[in-house]
Amino acid sequence: MESLFNHPGLFFALIFGAVAVDLFAGLTWWAGYFRFGVPLFVRRQTYFHETPMLPGSKALAERYSGTFVIPLLFHRLSPNEVAVRESFWGGFFRFTYTPLAHGLLTIDETSREMKIVAHANISPLVFLAVFAVPLTIRMGPTEHYFGVVILIILFGSILMIQYVRYGRVLKEALDLISGSNGNRA
Repeated sequence: MESLFNHPGLFFALIFGAVAVDLFAGLTWWAGYFRFGVPLFVRRQTYFHETPMLPGSKALAERYSGTFVIPLLFHRLSPNEVAVRESFWGGFFRFTYTPLAHGLLTIDETSREMKIVAHANISPLVFLAVFAVPLTIRMGPTEHYFGVVILIILFGSILMIQYVRYGRVLKEALDLISGSNGNRA
């Protein structure tokens, strides 16, 4: 069985293609990209308010301006859906990471539940499939375990950062609909 390492053109084309899809879908706020995909985690919260409309993207974005971490961006897809992703450029002197996921904040009026679903970005999945996993398999027993541990720590840390941040988005959205109802733009 031949490896992609023996075909660097194909290897880089796959990686570049995945990054291009993530960039295009994220920049254009393509609804399918945010609604479908491999879910990495889901955070849910019940609400008890009469007006269950999600706050606007501007109201949510105001809550995330001025932080020391790469900014979160928001875009309303429908009255019950707001897309969430990290900015591609956070500026200087901000903690920056390569996100593993993008999110969709939704509200379900029948169950009176607000949730945020984090779907995997395509580029980390392709990176794992064509580079990280094959490289780890090719290593010797000692290096193999070291490679797996490094991947778990790296991806686990980024996923934990996003889990906490997206949980905060859920909390902020609930605060906005329970208080002033936020800007619905």
